[in-house]
Amino acid sequence: MKHAMKIASALVVTLAAGLLSGAAGAAPGDKNSAKHNKTIIATLSGPLPPYNFEKEDQTWAGLSSDALAYAADKAGYNVEYRPMAFENEIPALINGRVDVAPGVYVTAERYEKLDYIPLIQTYFGIIMNKSDAAKVKSWADLCGHKIGMHYSAVTERTVKEMNEKYCPKDNLAVSAPVSGSIPDILNNMQHGRVYAALDDVNMWRAAIQKLPDLAIALDKIGPPIYQPLAFKKGSKLREELMPYVLEFLRSDRAEKTSLKYGMGKNVFVSDPDKAMDEILGAKK
Repeated sequence: MKHAMKIASALVVTLAAGLLSGAAGAAPGDKNSAKHNKTIIATLSGPLPPYNFEKEDQTWAGLSSDALAYAADKAGYNVEYRPMAFENEIPALINGRVDVAPGVYVTAERYEKLDYIPLIQTYFGIIMNKSDAAKVKSWADLCGHKIGMHYSAVTERTVKEMNEKYCPKDNLAVSAPVSGSIPDILNNMQHGRVYAALDDVNMWRAAIQKLPDLAIALDKIGPPIYQPLAFKKGSKLREELMPYVLEFLRSDRAEKTSLKYGMGKNVFVSDPDKAMDEILGAKK
């Protein structure tokens, strides 16, 4: 019990602390330096290392935050973050209460209501206790087990597709959605209520830097997924920011930022429009 709670409670704290060591100094455009007379309101559902997390000085850092801050500053905007429940993020974008949402995964369904700039290509991955991870070589080794995850159309579809490919119909891997935070998912795993956890593999890469009892068992589950900046359909802000996002993505800043947050390689895309074409084409 104590061990489980230690791992769960340590996740966000230690990840942020560890990542902060390589992210000293505020990114341009953060609310700590209101040097422009225009402000972008960004929303997210809370800290999610390595993409977005709040520093001790209450400014935001991470892969997505740094890219947004760079582009916003170049376009003449400050960035102010307004955390809210995930289920409220898309309605807030559509209704114009916020301007941009980092981290609302790109799907063909959401594209009907939102415009995107894909920033980072990643995959779903499986994280487990290290002793169990050594036994898992493919999704077939997860058949018959409960898999903890956040509920979404994307995660449910991924589990369904992997089950159809790897598991007999009478012995499927069972999704165990959790409405709480990542520590809640890991608590369930540590207590044996689920066998493994599924989420963005870049997030798991950040986790294992500080949680050595955990290991990534599978690092490419299903097709690629994209961490984007999401905007209201027809947003002029997207057009304003795009040239500076491209400047960031196609410079050495992208690789340096990836390495700063422990990714081991450049995880940013170089062509957001091509990434969108691939996403939408895969859904036809």
